[in-house]
This record gives sequence, C-alpha cells and structure tokens, in this order.
Amino acid sequence: MLDAYQSAGIVPVDLTAFGVSFAVGGSVKWLCGGPGNGWLYVRPDLIDELEPTLVGWQAHARPFGFEPELEYAEGVARFLTGTPNVPALYAATAGYDAIEEIGVGRIRENSVRQTTLLIDLLEKAGFEVGSPRDPARRGGTVTVLVPEFEAVHKELGERGILCDFRPDIGLRLGPHFFNTDDELRHTVQEIGEIVETRAYERHLGATARF
Repeated sequence: MLDAYQSAGIVPVDLTAFGVSFAVGGSVKWLCGGPGNGWLYVRPDLIDELEPTLVGWQAHARPFGFEPELEYAEGVARFLTGTPNVPALYAATAGYDAIEEIGVGRIRENSVRQTTLLIDLLEKAGFEVGSPRDPARRGGTVTVLVPEFEAVHKELGERGILCDFRPDIGLRLGPHFFNTDDELRHTVQEIGEIVETRAYERHLGATARF
C-alpha cells in the first residue's frame, strides 16, 4: 500500500508503473481540494476478488434497499463507506481541475527549482535546513530549524506568511505552483528578521504544540 498523501499533486505518481495494490491519500494538501476528501485506489485486478471488512451502506449492491445482509456492489464501489461529504467533494473539484490543467510534471519541475532556491536562501541566512539536498529524495516541503519555531510560526502568520511546524523539525515551508520566487525571498527575509529582532518573544507561552 502506498501512502501518497505527501506526494500526490506535487510529485508524479504512476500507480500502474509502481504496481501497488492500494494507494491512499487526500486533497487537503498538494491537490488543493480542502479537507474531507480522503481517497482510496485499488488495483483493478484485485477489486472483484477482495471482500473489504469495513464498509458502509454505499458499498451494498442495492444501497437504498437497506437490507440486513451485505451483498457487495460491483467494481470499486464495494470499498465505499457511508454517506459522502458532498459539499467537501464538490468544493474539491476546482483544485483537482487546476492540478490537472497545469500537470504534475510541470508542477514537480517548478517545485524542485523553488525548494532548491529556498534551501539556498535559508542556508545563506545561517539556518539549519533538515530537508535533503538531493531533489530525488525531497518532496515539496522544506524544513528549517529556528529558535522557538512555534512562536516564529505565529509571528509569520500575523505577517501574512502561511506555513506550519512540527516538534524537533521546525518550520515547514511548502511552496506550490501559485507561489513566486519573490515570495520565497520575502519569507526567508522575514524569518531572519523575526529571529534577529526576537519579535517572536511576544508569542512565547501562547502557542500550542502538536
């Protein structure tokens, strides 16, 4: 089973070439589809022979029959769960359309270039970067360890710079196809200024850890 949550939409994923039995992921990240949109891929030759244990009423061959005994639906529908989150699914279509129109190959090419730029800028500013230098080993995120990163994250947010953080990892910066190089330069400049002036100190003790 391939967990593609951190790659789908930013790294080309050819499930047929990989030969995986299953793939799972969601669209809240690189697919720009928002929350409530987890997905499951099942290799076509496995669909009819598998009998999933945890399913919902939509996996029934006659979902509106409300029969007490389960008869699996034909095809991949047998893996469905309960009532779908229709508003979330509908809202996600715009992000999927954008990714498809641009193409993941082009997105990946730009991502490698921009994450390399970010690493160069951060290292030049004197910060410790945790992401691999080798693009083949790097996804779309660049991690950077800064002092009191939770508070730095809060200050960045108040300055209109959106990112996140993880314990022992630091800040996580994830430029996507809609970000410009100038925005990356501005972000690194702001991080440097926040750390140098200790502007983050006003947030100490008021930030939540994961």
